[in-house]
Amino acid sequence: MPYYGNHPVASRACPGAVDQPGSAGSCSRSSRDGACPHRAAHGLELAAGDARLTYDPGKLKAHRGDADGALADRRRAHELDPENFAPVYSSAFLLEREGRQAEAAEAWRQIVDFATERALELTAAWPRQELQRLAGLLAECKDTGG
Repeated sequence: MPYYGNHPVASRACPGAVDQPGSAGSCSRSSRDGACPHRAAHGLELAAGDARLTYDPGKLKAHRGDADGALADRRRAHELDPENFAPVYSSAFLLEREGRQAEAAEAWRQIVDFATERALELTAAWPRQELQRLAGLLAECKDTGG
């Protein structure tokens, strides 16, 4: 029987599972490494408040061009685990890639504030540089009317 943590769980077939000889009921949408793209959704059924399982679908959404969906997953993951700033870093990068510099700057500001409040100056150094770089870009755009 499969387990989640120390808890036994009933095994359920993935909605993309195929029953073909030799397939062992594997997901027809699995990647080359055999990972089921529904893994996080399956896990969230078992542990709805798991920050990591909430964060993971956002990576796939970002890859597929659903920036808003990815940002929502990252925001929720950070709400579930406020000490983990990986979702905020990822959001900053995604926002900048999407051309949303002001929002990216706000994400960097959040990281800098968090680190500064905890006297983590080395942790704040690079995000502070990113924030300053974006502030310069935003000022340039404002000056040129762009």
